[in-house]
Amino acid sequence: MYDKSKDTTPKPAEEAVVNVSQPPYPFRTAVALLLLVVNLVVAGIYFRVFTP
Repeated sequence: MYDKSKDTTPKPAEEAVVNVSQPPYPFRTAVALLLLVVNLVVAGIYFRVFTP
């Protein structure tokens, strides 16, 4: 009997990589960037780089 789970032949490149054109989590990315900007502004105020 042939066991397919032990097949060691390499897969073609088309099956190995899936090309996705947009980021998977755009909302999470936007929130993370917003928090990073707020963090940098607060750090700038704390170190007196600029005053509000």
